[in-house]
Amino acid sequence: MSLRYKIVFSVAILHEYYTNKFCEDLAVTPSTATAAILKGHGMVWKQAGHKLIVLTRVDDAGKPYVKLSPSIKLSFYLRINNPYFNNYTNLSYHPAEPLRYYFSNGNQVKIGTDLYLNLKIAAYNNARQYPIGSFAANAAKDVFESIKPSNSGNAHALSDVGYWMKLGKFQYANAADLIEITPFLYLFNTVAATNFVVSVFGFNPANGNYDKQVTDPVNIAFDTPQTTVPVRLEALPPGKYRVNVNGTDKLIYLDGDVVYRNVFGVLELVNNLPAANDFALFDAAGKPKGTLFTLQFASRAVIWKYLSRTSDVTTIEDTANNITFSSDTVNQFTSDKPIPLKEIPLTTILLKSATLGDILPIANPGKDRLGTIVRAGNTYLCSELHLNY
Repeated sequence: MSLRYKIVFSVAILHEYYTNKFCEDLAVTPSTATAAILKGHGMVWKQAGHKLIVLTRVDDAGKPYVKLSPSIKLSFYLRINNPYFNNYTNLSYHPAEPLRYYFSNGNQVKIGTDLYLNLKIAAYNNARQYPIGSFAANAAKDVFESIKPSNSGNAHALSDVGYWMKLGKFQYANAADLIEITPFLYLFNTVAATNFVVSVFGFNPANGNYDKQVTDPVNIAFDTPQTTVPVRLEALPPGKYRVNVNGTDKLIYLDGDVVYRNVFGVLELVNNLPAANDFALFDAAGKPKGTLFTLQFASRAVIWKYLSRTSDVTTIEDTANNITFSSDTVNQFTSDKPIPLKEIPLTTILLKSATLGDILPIANPGKDRLGTIVRAGNTYLCSELHLNY
């Protein structure tokens, strides 16, 4: 008897740093619970280069031998396997903080024909604060990156090229994708009180919301006002939950492995979506759709700094890409705006020498070591290169 498998879904991990966008810097593995689900359902997974591929064994009609319940979620861990990934990736993630990335087909972000797993990058709002490196989108779904901070008291529209860099009609992992992670005891920070009512809600496959109560409400009382409430979650399986304390909600991800095993992010594929939905895993006949999802990262943009050996260097410029450099300090040239780091260097950076004339091309600052530089009171990440001129 021959075994037949069909692809249920695949996830392409892309990165703007790479010329072909194929990112192999993240190792993907199923969670313990998901590994058991896959085995029990005749499903297999593999990571092929920049792709995660999940297949299921099917019968002669092309349907899975074991049907996947709409309540089942498949979770996969992402771990960084390139030590420089954080250097050349625009991230809001800090390993020391209890936040990790959470990506899901339940977010249902579609741009053109691409199906993204991140939350949609929010439209620009002049009342919001935009630190350097943050994203915003316009009505045409173009995404922009902040290259100078702005806020409600110093608002700058996306058309202001001094404050924004246009990236295009893409979606990227962004700050909205970060979720608080916790082991089985979660400390809920709230306003001071002596009495608290705690409720926990899980995923509801009927509507895709986190409104299914999974624990009985718990009343907690203290003799003196407290601002931190312990929420016990050891009876629950790993996953995403909504915790409510005295009417205030927080979304969390419960999983000790994510907390303690250096997990960068979680991919979670839900199976409750209607068959006609682009993000569904199976069609109306129950056959796997082989859907391709996309997870994309933006390159980190940094100030480029050149340090010349002598004062013989008069200018550094790149007219082909409209990149200008200023020399505020002797023998030092810095880009006037952040420049995205790329796998293949720019070959249009020109050095002007008083004795040697024009030298083209010169090397680009690299990704291996980043420092900081202050420009007009703003602190930027910076990559520098020492020149032999």
